[in-house]
Amino acid sequence: MSAYIFLNKKLIVGIIIFFSVAIAAIFNNFFVSDSVRAAAQKPNIIIIMADDLGWNDVGYHNSEIKTPNLDKLAESSTRLDRFYVTSSCTPTRAALMTGRHPSRYGMSSSVIWPWDKVGLPLEEKTIAQTLKEAGYYTAIVGKWHLGHYKEEYLPTRRGFDYHYGHYCGSIDYFTHQLDAGIQGGLDWHRNEQPVEEEGYATDLLAQEAVKLIRDRDYNKSPLFLYVSFNAPHAPLQAKEKDIKNYANIQDEGRRIFAAQVQSMDEAVGRIVAALKEKQVWDNTLLFFTSDNGGGSDQPWTRGNNRPLKGQKGTLYDGGVRVPTIISYPAQLKGSQVIEQVFSVVDLYPTLAKLAGVKISSQNQLDGVDILQSIATGSTRRDEVLIQYQALASPPWFKAALVKENYKLVLNSTSPLPY
Repeated sequence: MSAYIFLNKKLIVGIIIFFSVAIAAIFNNFFVSDSVRAAAQKPNIIIIMADDLGWNDVGYHNSEIKTPNLDKLAESSTRLDRFYVTSSCTPTRAALMTGRHPSRYGMSSSVIWPWDKVGLPLEEKTIAQTLKEAGYYTAIVGKWHLGHYKEEYLPTRRGFDYHYGHYCGSIDYFTHQLDAGIQGGLDWHRNEQPVEEEGYATDLLAQEAVKLIRDRDYNKSPLFLYVSFNAPHAPLQAKEKDIKNYANIQDEGRRIFAAQVQSMDEAVGRIVAALKEKQVWDNTLLFFTSDNGGGSDQPWTRGNNRPLKGQKGTLYDGGVRVPTIISYPAQLKGSQVIEQVFSVVDLYPTLAKLAGVKISSQNQLDGVDILQSIATGSTRRDEVLIQYQALASPPWFKAALVKENYKLVLNSTSPLPY
C-alpha cells in the first residue's frame, strides 16, 4: 500500500510540474513577449557589398566571368540598373551607414588608410544603430573601412552586435595580413579580438555569414546582416582551382580577378541557400551591390566596366554605376529591371521604414525609399549628386549630377577656392 501511495504522489507531482510549465509558456506568449513578437515579425535584412566589382564583371552583363548565383538572383529578383555609389571605398560605406552624402560630414575624400587618425564621425547615427533600436540583431561580416584608430570607431561601437572580418581597406586573402602597398600586421578580427585562421578570406566570410543565418532564432528577433566582401579588390589572389577555370583569358591578372569574382559569387550562393534552408527567404530583403566600379587600367586589379566610360576613382558611370540587385519576395515581383535613378544613400530610409522606424526631418537624410519608389514608379527626387574631393595638395574637387537621362560632370584639377 505504501508503495502505491508513493507512486501516486510522484504521478501527481509530475502532472503539476507539466501543467505549470505549460501555463508559464502560455503566459509568456500572451503577456510577456509583445515587443519580442513584434520585432520577430519584421523582415530580415541582408546587405551584400562587393568591392571594386565592375559593370562587366557579372555574367548577366555578358561578362566572360562565371557568376551563376548572381545571374539566378538577378533573373528572379529586381535589377536596379541605374544605382549610383561614390567612386571609392570609404565614402560609399559612409553613405550606406548614414543615409547622408559624405560631404556633409567631411568624408568625401578618398579612403581611410591604415595610418589615418580619422573615422566616421561619432555624431552620425548608423543604420545599424537604428535597426538595433528597432529590435534587430545586427552583425557585420567582412570589411569595415570606416575608422579603427580608436575603439569608439569600431563597428561593434557603432551599432553592430557582432563583427568578423577586417578593419582596413585590403588584406592578403590567404594570410589576412594588412595589404595597402606596404607590409602590415594581422587585420582579422572577431569582436575586436585578433584571430589567426587558415583559409581564403572570401570563403571564411561566407562560412561566418551562413553560420549567423543558421544559428539565429528568428522568433526572438530579426536579423540585419551586412556582408562586406573584400573581393574582388586588390591584391590579385585567388585559389588555383578557380584560376584554372579561366585558361581562355589571356591576361594573367584578369584570370586571377575572374577567379576572385567567382569565389564571391559562390559565397553569395551559399548565403541565399542558407536563407532558404532556414525558411526565412520570403521574409528577407537581400540587397547586392558594389562600393564602386572596377579599376580597369591599374596594374593591381583587372575590373571591366564596359560599355560604361570610366573606372574606380572617376565620376563617369564606370566608376559610380554598379551592378545592383534587390530581392524581397514579400513585396517585389521578380524578373524586372528598374531604370529609376537610385543612390547608396537611399538604403538607410528604405531599411528604416521597412523596420517600422519613423525618421525625423532633423536627421537630414538625403535618400528616398526605394521600395515605395519602385511601387509607385516615381520618386520625389529626380537627381543624384555624387561628390569627390581628391587627396591632393592643395585639394581639388570633382562632382557629378545625374538627372533623368543626363549627367553633368565637373572634373576640376584646380585647387579649391577655400
